Amino acid sequence: MKNSTTKFPLIQILILCSALMSITWISIQSGHPTLHSQIYSWDAKPVLIEMISGGARTSPAFAWGITPELVLYSDGQMIVTQSVKENERWKRKWLTGKIGHGKICRLLTAIQMSGFFELTPEDYQWFGAFDVGGTTITIQGWVEKSYAAYNLHGAMTHKDVYGEEAEGFPAELENTVLLIENIIPSSLTPYNPAQVVIGVNVAPDHANAEGNWPISDIHLSSFIVPGQPLSAINDSVLSGTLAQEFYELMDGAYLRVFHDGDEDYVVLMRPLFPYETWVEGDVWSFERHPFLETPTTLMTCP
Repeated sequence: MKNSTTKFPLIQILILCSALMSITWISIQSGHPTLHSQIYSWDAKPVLIEMISGGARTSPAFAWGITPELVLYSDGQMIVTQSVKENERWKRKWLTGKIGHGKICRLLTAIQMSGFFELTPEDYQWFGAFDVGGTTITIQGWVEKSYAAYNLHGAMTHKDVYGEEAEGFPAELENTVLLIENIIPSSLTPYNPAQVVIGVNVAPDHANAEGNWPISDIHLSSFIVPGQPLSAINDSVLSGTLAQEFYELMDGAYLRVFHDGDEDYVVLMRPLFPYETWVEGDVWSFERHPFLETPTTLMTCP
């Protein structure tokens, strides 16, 4: 695809999308992706849209704890990760909301019209920064595509600073990001996960414990796996009451240091999103944790 330098205004996308939705739709064939007078029917995977940013040189705690910025499920649930600074410390908040079927269909149609599915790796040439990480956008509607872009958010935010370097920024990519961000519900509520992943390592000598470990019915030493390589984190998937206790205790922090018994321990925590997979004992990395592709649900748009 030839690199586009003319931005397709977001409002025009939405107007065209609304116009398409007013047409009389006919003829549906289900079971696999089909197109009959613009009606789409397909077996939808649990996750329709995921946007996740990570990478760059950073601490294992940050890399390990990265969760998607946004996940939209086929049932309309959306989970959003927000980073906030409180008391001079960065923490994360996880929020959730619901989107109606009609809005989902209009979003997927608008993304298709934006040209996102025709983007090639050559269309986006990163610029302006080193070691800032990248963003991957995955769409799994009647058309599927995953697109990775280095320094995407920085490039979008500071195009005026980068000058000529930013002239080739593809409008198809920017409009897709804006479409996804603009559909986030205005009324979000705290997300309470059914499962969390915790990581526990013996703290280095220079770490200062902020207090004694407060959960009396389990000791942090029980999570330590003898012989783990230094690049690995002693991680465990927790469910039920214990998961909720860890979730509330960590309060969105990337890591906390506690004293338990004769040792100080570094404790990490991140929620496990619905249908998200996790392999315990892996070394930390910037790779996204894939979501299950089943069960599928028959979806029809519009």
